[in-house]
Formats: sequence, structure tokens, C-alpha cells
Amino acid sequence: GVLIVSPVYVNEYSGYHGYHPIHLLMVDPRLGTLQKLQALVAEAHDLDIAVILDVVVNHLADNIDWEEYGGPSGGEFKYVRGDSAAVMPFPVETRNTLLFHGPEYTDMVNQRLFGFLEDWRTESSHVRSLLIDHLKYWLAVTNVDGFRYDSARHVGVDFWQPCVAEISRYARYLGKTDFLQIAEHAGSSHGELTAYNGANFSGFLDYPTHYSLKHALGNGEWLGGFADYFCGRLAPGSTYAAGWRNNLMFLDNQDTTRIFHEFLVRHSDRAKATSCLHFALACSILGPQRPAIYAGTEQEFSGALGMHQREDTGEWIGHDCHVREDMFDNPACVWKFGPINRKVFQPYNQEHETFQLIHTLADMRRQMVNIQTCDRTILIAKDHGLRCVLLHDAQGTPPLLVVMNLGTQHLIETDIPIPESHGKIIDLKLRVTTAGGTLEWIDQRLKAQLPPFAFVLGQLETYPWPLSREPWYSLKQQDWAVSREEAISF
Repeated sequence: GVLIVSPVYVNEYSGYHGYHPIHLLMVDPRLGTLQKLQALVAEAHDLDIAVILDVVVNHLADNIDWEEYGGPSGGEFKYVRGDSAAVMPFPVETRNTLLFHGPEYTDMVNQRLFGFLEDWRTESSHVRSLLIDHLKYWLAVTNVDGFRYDSARHVGVDFWQPCVAEISRYARYLGKTDFLQIAEHAGSSHGELTAYNGANFSGFLDYPTHYSLKHALGNGEWLGGFADYFCGRLAPGSTYAAGWRNNLMFLDNQDTTRIFHEFLVRHSDRAKATSCLHFALACSILGPQRPAIYAGTEQEFSGALGMHQREDTGEWIGHDCHVREDMFDNPACVWKFGPINRKVFQPYNQEHETFQLIHTLADMRRQMVNIQTCDRTILIAKDHGLRCVLLHDAQGTPPLLVVMNLGTQHLIETDIPIPESHGKIIDLKLRVTTAGGTLEWIDQRLKAQLPPFAFVLGQLETYPWPLSREPWYSLKQQDWAVSREEAISF
């Protein structure tokens, strides 16, 4: 597994999640110490978990008074001008306003992010060296396994090419041959992301696929978008340098409305919304890309961009998307509408059904070593919502069968065909079911009962044995030998 950690820089006191840095070489005391960060990475490694650190090379926090806003010619740091809430940036090499673009609006790369964050002149060789050196510092002192580059599209490819190359070289020098460099490029089209192919990132956060899934939700009564993703039908025509399948697929993150909220606002019945969430998670985690789960999804966090009004009191409350719905009260966290960090959830719960589903799906993905590259053959696709998909590899090893209900009707299918090239079916081992779905091998037939939004996965035992006796998942044959009653159901 992999843990992605938000930026740890000393941050402007009210800045967003570490993305408004003021000290590039120090851990924010509100988060802990460098020693605690090092201990976290070491413990993760002991558990065979890689750690990716979120880093920011596009900007610093708003700390310059530019001439257009009352400052002197060329601008001056707010601290120097007597702003009691301001601090000087660190390290001292950053304390020169000539290192930053001014407030003029030019293009996406050479202007202040959101109109107020100080934008580095990354076209300058001095700035490039300073920023790359700071990345090498964090790599050396933390022993992390990768970087997530924030706001990648707001920095030019001419910076990223030497940056990615030098970080790769330095990581290899430290003994890290597979150091990941993931770009957060929030473009809405694949063409916008592939324009950065020259940077040679290890992959992107796949915003175009994310947007496609969100736009496909409609009124929430049809989950065809997620099924299409699972089947590999959302793969773009554009070619990614590292391959589309190596991008990170996500359902939500700190900049978006929670996926569970999207389902809750479409279904008054929470149980139905949960079924939709479980369907989406199954399609994501077992899909053709690298899945990324936002912390809190496993507890069914449901915050959103914007506000909502309580029906019982009429009180307006900020949806807790940005502050991540803390599981503890934080009275110091307020905005103009009042406190927003209110305890909504019980302490971290590993018995939560959604946590357990994610755990099971993630475990299956680890076992299915070729999950990203296996063939996904659609056997049935009916208008009322039935979708049957066979997952198999080129060697004809024992296949997996997935049956889904994309809609709101209760579906029954009594004869699911399997191509004869995969051998004669002799048994079915049920692995995962959601929403009460069932899949059985009875009287020489595969039969499925699928309540709305059910996702069911089973492994087929066939005879004669396929050409390759080693399956493309790493489970031993006896590990599949469980009864239908032992299959995990959500």
C-alpha cells in the first residue's frame, strides 16, 4: 500500500492544508516534528507501506505587498512593512521579491495562483536550483518513496523536465530505484495532461476521468459511468508517457465534494446511497488504474463544497469538505458562519462496513498481480442495468466473473454464458458481494440475483485446467476454497 501525506511545511496560520507554505525546510509545529515524521515513515516501511509526500514548488503564501496594492516599486514583504500577522519566508534565500511574479495576470504558469499566492519565477535558473534543492532535502531527511507535486499545471514543462530528472537521479543515488513522482494537474481533458508528457512524471492524478465519473452521475439512478470505468471503456485516445493505467484514479479529495455526499443528495434513503458508494468503490479499487482513497471515505464522511441548512433549526452550516470532518471538536476552527469542525463521527472505526469493504477490495487487488493489465471482456450489457464482465489474462488462467446492477430495478439472471475457451465450469467461489447480491453455480448454470446497485465478484473453477497453472493473482488454489457462506458480503 501507499500513504500520501499532505504538505508538512510551516504554513500560513490560516492557509489551506499546508498548501500556503512560508518555511520550505521545516515541519509545521502544529503537525509535530521532523523526528515524528521520520518515525511515521519508518513505521510505514516496517508495515510494507510506501509514503508519498505532497510538496509545493509553484508558490509561497501571500506575503508580499506589491506596488499595485500599496507597496513600493518592485514590492516588499509584508513583515518588513509592519504587518503584525506576517512573517518572513524561509530559508533566507527566498527573501527577494525578484524571485516571484508580480500581481499582473498573464497566463496559468506565470501569475499568482488564485490571485494571491506568490508565484515563483520558475523560468529562473536560481529559482529552479533553490526549489529542486529543497525537494532533495525532504527526500534525504524523510526517506519517503515519492512526491506528489501540487499545482503541476501552474508550472511549465521547462521546469519539470530537469526537476523530475534530477530527483530521479538523486533518489537512485540514495538507493531508491522506483521513486514515484505524481503530478496533480487538474485539467479537465486528457490532452491538457498529456501536454506534460515531456516531464516524464510517474503518473497523474486523473482529473479527466474523475470529472467524467462525476458528470455521469445524473440523478444517481444509473451507475453506468463507474461500470464503464471498471471495464476499461474510459481509457482515452491520448497517450500518457507512463501509460493511462499508471495514473491515480480517485473518487474524491480535499478539493472536491465527498463522493458519499454526491449519493446522499440523490437518494433520500441512506442505505441506497451506501450501496452506490460501495459499487463505486468496487469499480475504483478493482479498476484498471491505480486507485487512491481519500481519508474518511472509509468512515462515510459526507462533506461538500459550500453550505447546508439544518431542517430542524434552519441553521446554516458549512459542509466540512475543506477541514475533513474531524472526528473531534475543534472550537478554534471557525469561519464567518461559525464553527465547522464539529464532532460528527465516532473515533476511527475499523468495524465500519465501508472500512471492511475497502480493506477486502484492497487485499484482493494486492493478490491479483495483473489487475491493471488483464483483459476485461463484457459478456452481457442489458438496457435494464445488468452488466457481466470476465477478467482474464492472455494465458487463459482461471478467470474472475463480475456481475453488476447499474440501476434501480431488482434483477435476476438465470443463465450467464462463459466462453468455452476458458474451459468447463465446475464450481464458483464467491469473493465479494455488495447490496445483498448473490451469484451461484447451480444445475450447471450461473445464476445471479442483484438488488439495485449490487456488485458481485466470483472466481470460476474450470476444467480442463488452463495452460498456465500459476494464476495471475497470487492466491494459492486452496485459498479460494471457501464456502458461499464465507464469502464477504456488504
